[in-house]
Amino acid sequence: KVVLKGHELDTTHQRMELLAVVRSLEYMREHGLTPKSVTLFTDSQYVTGLPGRREKLTKAGFITKKKNTLANADLIGQFFDLCLAFTMSIVKVKSHRTTSTDEQLNGEVDKLCRQLVRRLGESEKEIGNQPFSLTKD
Repeated sequence: KVVLKGHELDTTHQRMELLAVVRSLEYMREHGLTPKSVTLFTDSQYVTGLPGRREKLTKAGFITKKKNTLANADLIGQFFDLCLAFTMSIVKVKSHRTTSTDEQLNGEVDKLCRQLVRRLGESEKEIGNQPFSLTKD
């Protein structure tokens, strides 16, 4: 089991949900962990909905109807590119539940996030607004 952790200040929960997926897939690819298929378990409706919107988003060049760049376009593009490297299925799990193994893992992630947020809150002045950093436990 590999636990990857990171942080980014001044962000949104959707960006962090997607960033976690992107960094995990990059880690797998960079470390030669390219299984025939990958199952992504997430409680993020945002992430689970992206594959169904791929054609529309790429056709529009990640531009909204109001001619603005789509929020998180950079990460969405990276996610779509990484999806080509893996045969991937995405499983939506209910958040904040601990009845199944998948949901227990989601609970573990929630716990890690709360710990990191508390730690960052205590040392925010020392950290400043650094780009996403990644550590492996």
